[in-house]
Amino acid sequence: MIARSFSNDARPCPTCECTPPACELPSTVAGSSYSSCEQVPAATSTPFNPPPGWDGSCASPGTVSAHRVYGISIGPVTEQPCAPRAVEPPIEEGPTQIVRACSTSLIPAVCPDIAFDCMPSLERANLPKGFRYCIVPDNENDEECPAPAGPEDAGPNYSDKLTFHGARHFPRDCPPCACVPDAKSLCYATVSVYEDRACGASRRIGAQRVYFGEEGACLPAGEGLGLGSLSAEWDLNQPGSCTPVGGGGPNKVTLCCLPEPDGATAQ
Repeated sequence: MIARSFSNDARPCPTCECTPPACELPSTVAGSSYSSCEQVPAATSTPFNPPPGWDGSCASPGTVSAHRVYGISIGPVTEQPCAPRAVEPPIEEGPTQIVRACSTSLIPAVCPDIAFDCMPSLERANLPKGFRYCIVPDNENDEECPAPAGPEDAGPNYSDKLTFHGARHFPRDCPPCACVPDAKSLCYATVSVYEDRACGASRRIGAQRVYFGEEGACLPAGEGLGLGSLSAEWDLNQPGSCTPVGGGGPNKVTLCCLPEPDGATAQ
């Protein structure tokens, strides 16, 4: 059965989409008691992290006193990866048509001349009530039906186009949506650190470039410089891309039917 309206277990599989990836500025910054930012037992590290979702504008997470800062550890640029999203097909409301298609196989040696295959005469008298003679295009992507018969044609053409949506297999078994990366992100930014709490240019301690895909960097601070604020700007912000896989999308079937006689109601 192929239907235009769907029950929960008969709807077509959803269409899969992917949200694009996004490069994100470093989320971790810390003042280190070692100028090389080494993580050794004797070292101390004081967090100086920017706010969540930092856009690089001047931020003052607090202060770190000068006697605790000889190096500034800055985390790497990170990436928010592609995320799959399943888009369910809409459920149409209101009156619907349901089609039940019956097919058969050829039975040999039933025609008077065994060199031919026989079929019932295409007359409505040979049809159960409510049925029509229809054909399904051989190519599933072919959605066009023959043109209506003209005066020179011997009989009617299969020119009435009926399109139905639904599922051919029950229950619904849809591959899960996923995202396959097909282009890597290329992103790096420069982080600047300041003594004051307003990112004053004259109070800048220094700046360090950090990259996506690397481990971060260490900015030597020099003796007697405390941390008061930080800022960042993108040098290159080129997120990658992904291709969605899974799901399925609508299952659409086109039937080409003989026209109804004048005055008859289409089924």
